[in-house]
Amino acid sequence: MKIWGFNVEEPMPGHFYWPNLDVDLSIESIEHPERFPLKAKIMAERQIARKQQIGGFHTGEMPF
Repeated sequence: MKIWGFNVEEPMPGHFYWPNLDVDLSIESIEHPERFPLKAKIMAERQIARKQQIGGFHTGEMPF
């Protein structure tokens, strides 16, 4: 199926996967985002802090 011009797969009822974006979401996570805290943001902040401690970023590398 296509949603907003993107190919979307439904591997199981209520679970959708956009292979072109490598994104998968469940209906529950859309309806109740508070049940699914963001972990990527925390990980990114930790990576930035660690890289700053061990000598910074490589040339051209974005700090996020």
